Amino acid sequence: MNEPWITISDIDIDDSEGGDGDGQLEQGETAKLIFTAKNVGGVDATDAQIVLSTDDYFIGTDNEIIILGNLVPDQEFTNIDDPMFVSAHNDTPTGHSSLLSLDITSGGGTEGYSGNKTLSLQIGPPPPALELWKEDFEYDNGESMYDHWSVQGDWGPVNGPYHSATHAAYNGGSVFSGWKSMSMSETIDVSQYPEATLVWWQRYDWEEPVFSEAQALIQGYGGWNEIWTYNFVEYPNPLTTYSQVSVPLGAYSSSPIKLKYAYRVETFFCDYGKWWIDDIGITTPNDVEPPWFTDMTILETTEDTGPFQISTTATDQHDVTNVSAVWRANGGAWTTTNLTQNGATWSGYLPEFEGGDNVEYYFEATDGWAIANTGTYQVGAPNDPALSFDVLYAQNADLNGDGVVNVEDLLQLVAAWGSCDGCVEDINHDGIVGVSDILIAIEQWG
Repeated sequence: MNEPWITISDIDIDDSEGGDGDGQLEQGETAKLIFTAKNVGGVDATDAQIVLSTDDYFIGTDNEIIILGNLVPDQEFTNIDDPMFVSAHNDTPTGHSSLLSLDITSGGGTEGYSGNKTLSLQIGPPPPALELWKEDFEYDNGESMYDHWSVQGDWGPVNGPYHSATHAAYNGGSVFSGWKSMSMSETIDVSQYPEATLVWWQRYDWEEPVFSEAQALIQGYGGWNEIWTYNFVEYPNPLTTYSQVSVPLGAYSSSPIKLKYAYRVETFFCDYGKWWIDDIGITTPNDVEPPWFTDMTILETTEDTGPFQISTTATDQHDVTNVSAVWRANGGAWTTTNLTQNGATWSGYLPEFEGGDNVEYYFEATDGWAIANTGTYQVGAPNDPALSFDVLYAQNADLNGDGVVNVEDLLQLVAAWGSCDGCVEDINHDGIVGVSDILIAIEQWG
């Protein structure tokens, strides 16, 4: 290969100084980004450099440009003594995935080298699953298992063996040729959670597995449906320690559901069949990401007093229910203005302000997740700095309003020479009519 070719390897996130030293960037931490670059091409790479960037507004960067200099073939370079820095804002959602871009360029050969390496960082651990429903067979206030479950046969609570203290459900060990079950008395609505999963813990001891049957069933749209069946060939017997069973509920998320556990044992061949169930739960992956902002209106210093049209795009995997602009002038109280939706774009207006006002504002959006997530741009506002712009006083040298800046305006200006707080002749609003005002009038002459 008669061209330079630069690779990046051995990427390390070192948060030993700016974090807790676990090698993972977390909220509020700053870490060193250390790497090894190598020219694997056949000619020298000249004036090589690597530039770090990201479009993720939760992530800050520093020392983004690393100069590699000239690298001969097979030469390596490490930036351990000149690391890049990445930081995660305190409001970064836990488990947030951030993309960093390392752009690599050099001269050498006939065309030089240009390449890119994308680095994915997870900020903090993933969020724990959201618990939608749980049954651990522990009751207070005089309740019992029979307030929540309809039972047949000898199903009931038992204080051991259990998966979690102090009770489990137990079929009593009795044998019946017909199905005996415990089924939920009330339904659970999982319609908003297509990724919900049912889990439970169980143990059993069938005297003769070949003559024993056990099932877990879901009642939803279309009646009762088998979701788990004991298979004496596949499953060990006896199961002397609790084992977890997990069943996705996506196929049953269109309607409220009930759960039932049922078994039967041939009485001619068996004297017992034991089944314990504990810690039944329905969970779903939790969404802790607020809506994501793009294409935000960034207002700059202006002589225009408004109103100011603003907009932003806000997107979220669970839809966006509301977007607003929150603003204040001159450090006063914050005011919220709800924006109007058109697809993924939300727009509205900031009101009219006066010359000399400093205006701060930020966007705030809320998603449609069961536990709503709200985020702002800029991140952390209003506790952290918001977007801001200044409304300047208009510098108008047409003092008499006749549409022309001429001698008449100049004479009016001279007549007001000196201190003049708030008068029209103070064109630049500095409290004095002076040379600077004459210079503005000359600039606007005609």
